[in-house]
Amino acid sequence: MSELNDGTVALLYENGSASEKFEKYSIEKIANGAKIAHAHVATSEGTSVTATISTENAGDTFEFSKCEKKAEATTVEGYNCSVTYDIELLLNGKNYTDSAELTVPYDENLLVMLQKVLLAKHRHSL
Repeated sequence: MSELNDGTVALLYENGSASEKFEKYSIEKIANGAKIAHAHVATSEGTSVTATISTENAGDTFEFSKCEKKAEATTVEGYNCSVTYDIELLLNGKNYTDSAELTVPYDENLLVMLQKVLLAKHRHSL
C-alpha cells in the first residue's frame, strides 16, 4: 500500500489465484463521509511571499490579488529582520480574510547574531 503523487492510495497484492493485482482508490472512497482537507498554495509573482490554506473542496481556487512591499526590510549586520507586505487574497474569486500564522525561519547563527546586537545596544545605553 502506498500514497501516489495524485493523492490516491495504491494497493499491490495477490488475489486468490496467486496473480498480482494493482488497484488505486481515492481517499474519498476509503474515508467515505469523512471531511478531508485539501491544501491550496498561492505564490505572489515577483516576490517570495507564499500563502497556504486548507479547505474541504479540492476544486477551490486560491490566489493573490495584491502583494506589495509596504516597508523596506530592516537589516542588522546584513540579515533581514523584518519586512512588511500589503496583501489581498482571493478564495474562489472572493476576498479571503482569516487569521494568519507567520513563520520566521531561524537558526542558531541568527540567534547568536541577535544576542550580539542586543548586548551591543545594552552596552551603548549604559
